[in-house]
Parts: sequence; C-alpha cells; structure tokens
Amino acid sequence: LKRRNQLKPQDAVAILQRTYKYGNPHTIIKTAVALQGHNIGKCRAPFNYVPEEGLEAIKKVLAENAAKGLN
Repeated sequence: LKRRNQLKPQDAVAILQRTYKYGNPHTIIKTAVALQGHNIGKCRAPFNYVPEEGLEAIKKVLAENAAKGLN
C-alpha cells in the first residue's frame, strides 16, 4: 500500500537537486554521500569545489530528508 505524503527515494534526490546551483551535480551528490559518512572520494578537479554556502544547503537538505525518514 502506498501511504499519503510518503516521499519516494527519487523525491529525496529531487529535493537535493535544488543545491546543484552550488556546483557540478556529481560533486554535489558525492559531497552529500560523504556528509552521510560514506568515503567515496571527491570528484576530480576542477569539479571538486563546493562553497561553504553550498555545504550548508546540502546539510539542510540532508537534515530535512532525515526528518522524513529518508537516509
């Protein structure tokens, strides 16, 4: 059964897409995964930079997803 107001995993990724303005999408995803404690390495230069503002935005999205049970 499908519950109302239940986010699917792809919805969690869609929410993370709003942080793509801070860098390369691959870099944003790898940064988000690293912030969750998984050591997957960084993207190669010059695509490996995420500004502090971007890190804060990613952390905010991760916290929102965690509150919704999406980890």
